[in-house]
Amino acid sequence: MASKNNELKYELPESFMNSIIECVVELESSRDRLDDKTVKRHYELAKDLAGSCPTEESIREIEETTEADVVSWLLDLPSYLDRPGLTREALQHQRFWAGVTKRKSE
Repeated sequence: MASKNNELKYELPESFMNSIIECVVELESSRDRLDDKTVKRHYELAKDLAGSCPTEESIREIEETTEADVVSWLLDLPSYLDRPGLTREALQHQRFWAGVTKRKSE
């Protein structure tokens, strides 16, 4: 999943885009085995993404550019955050991304 960040309407640093790709791949391959520290890192990155380009259009553009399933990552993250000590983060994440509701395959 190569990043072509220079083609994005929403300017995001390449290192940020690479972190998103890394998290998407990590979550896809984890099979529910992410530790609290890793899940918290995913939450923080999703929160930073919400502050940078919080629209579904911008997320779709990132998906097209990186070939990473960012929407699925965002939609699945609350279930990983649903553990003791991270419930507040799960609710906050859902508030940030309430408008993003459809995966690529839908």
